[in-house]
Amino acid sequence: MATLGDQLSQVASDIIGYIPNLLGAIIILAAGYFIGDIAGKAVNRIVDRLLEKPIEKTEIGRRYKEAGLDLSDITGAIVKAFVFVLALMLALPVLNIGGRPEQVLASIIYYLPKLLGGILIIVYGLLLVGLLADFIGAGILAGLSGSNEFVANLIKNTVHIGMIAVVITIALDLMQLRGELVYPLILGFIIIGLGIVVGNTIIESLEREPSFRDFSPYAKFMVYIVFIMVGLAAIFSNFPGTSRVVNTLSLGVALAFAIMLIPLVYRLAKQLSS
Repeated sequence: MATLGDQLSQVASDIIGYIPNLLGAIIILAAGYFIGDIAGKAVNRIVDRLLEKPIEKTEIGRRYKEAGLDLSDITGAIVKAFVFVLALMLALPVLNIGGRPEQVLASIIYYLPKLLGGILIIVYGLLLVGLLADFIGAGILAGLSGSNEFVANLIKNTVHIGMIAVVITIALDLMQLRGELVYPLILGFIIIGLGIVVGNTIIESLEREPSFRDFSPYAKFMVYIVFIMVGLAAIFSNFPGTSRVVNTLSLGVALAFAIMLIPLVYRLAKQLSS
């Protein structure tokens, strides 16, 4: 009984001795929350007045608005979260948990700024990429004749997709999500997105010619299928078994499309001969 009493007394003493650490950590977290709230609201107003309102006049700004993405709110929330994460970093040593639990919490807390930075890069990077792509497209269009408008749109969209891939890659590197599975996935979606852009651009140009208007849906289907197959092959490049399935499927689609083209080629040849 004496030993049990000594143990209970020691536990109570440890709890009482730990109260200052707990109160100190709570004070730090509360201060971080309120400071982050103030800083987030201030940044929200600054971004809204100086950046968001002018950007809303552009096409990419209107797209952001239609998608329900409020740039100032997102930025303010990230700033608030970042300040609170800094408070967590300061509060963790004060808690003095020790051992493996403190190491796990420290690794999580110290990763959060990288995660927030990656999100911020994606939000502002995609916005900057959209503005830059529109600027490049307008510059190219100004140097071309009206009949070559589809060329300017093709170049603009291609540059847009490429820069999106760069932004996402930088963000993933910062968030430490890079790896053998991530980059093939990015490459595959880039190829598929490029195929959609190229297909739409080619079809828009074909539809202007009355003789090719009937064949434009088939051409669009062919371009889409080609790029989708190439994109899937890139995505599953690290899986040999899946790659063989994609190759077999691609061969089957190619044969089916070749058979489907026979009457179309005959019809086109008959139109040209007449």
